[in-house]
Amino acid sequence: MLGLTVLQLLVAEIMPPSENIPLIEKYYIATMTMVTASTALTIFIMNTHYCGPEAKPVPKLGHKVHPAVSG
Repeated sequence: MLGLTVLQLLVAEIMPPSENIPLIEKYYIATMTMVTASTALTIFIMNTHYCGPEAKPVPKLGHKVHPAVSG
């Protein structure tokens, strides 16, 4: 994530100024969004999988998002 941010800043400095968003920046924004979403979902799934016997029950939203959590 940090690497993509630094690369985007470097590319933004090299690119000439314009009013439109360049295609490369749209690609980097989409990539950063997907990386962030996949990291958040991985944390959620790992938390529900390895929560242990003393954990709270999984909320209803968790069952709707990931049906395998139901057990």
